[in-house]
Amino acid sequence: MRAGDLRHRITIEVNAATAQSASGEKLPDWQPYRTFRASIEPQHGGQIDMNQAKTVVSTLSYKICTRYVPGVTPAMRIRFNGSSATPCSVNPRNLAGMTLGQLSESAAMDRPEQRPRYFAINSILNPAMRNIMLVMTCTEAVPP
Repeated sequence: MRAGDLRHRITIEVNAATAQSASGEKLPDWQPYRTFRASIEPQHGGQIDMNQAKTVVSTLSYKICTRYVPGVTPAMRIRFNGSSATPCSVNPRNLAGMTLGQLSESAAMDRPEQRPRYFAINSILNPAMRNIMLVMTCTEAVPP
């Protein structure tokens, strides 16, 4: 696994459902487990027809590879904010005399805020059982 391939920053979240609703069911409470670099590759997409709700939900399948992280299970989920390791396009000629605040504002203008994306972990592979890398097959449901 090449380090240059791990250009996306993801967070594994675990459901620590402790709160209960009025009907007594546990409410999801996602807490961060670990944050690290990974590669995210789209695999295929599809549509699911929800007859009862009379809606069509698009699903996308992804392969997410990362260095080995112990304790990751399919009951967890992946949060991805759309950030990558690509540098911002700040002109070096304009750096002279800029304060740190001005520099961060300039960088923020190059990367507009994106809403987080969540991936359900379907399966986790530890190739050759060597604890070197994890290959996760994940699904993202895209709202209509």
